[in-house]
Amino acid sequence: MESVPQNEVILLPNDKNTVPTAVPVAPLTSKRVAVVPTTSIPQGVAAMFSLNYEADLESNVEAMKDGITAVRTLEITEAVRSTRIGGLKA
Repeated sequence: MESVPQNEVILLPNDKNTVPTAVPVAPLTSKRVAVVPTTSIPQGVAAMFSLNYEADLESNVEAMKDGITAVRTLEITEAVRSTRIGGLKA
């Protein structure tokens, strides 16, 4: 975090499991840090579209949080092992 040249930083975790890890970063640095709790890459992209380079940190964080509320995603993966559910092999 300290190597980032800006004094204000907005973190976009882009993963629901990473959001709790991003929140405690703020007190560990001399920078002003805010977390927009994005849980997917599409939410992160939507948040970036809401960024206004001329606005202050708080305004940007609020705009970015508003921007991610309209995003809905679905993730489909292939199982790494087979299983039975209700007698059906999946």
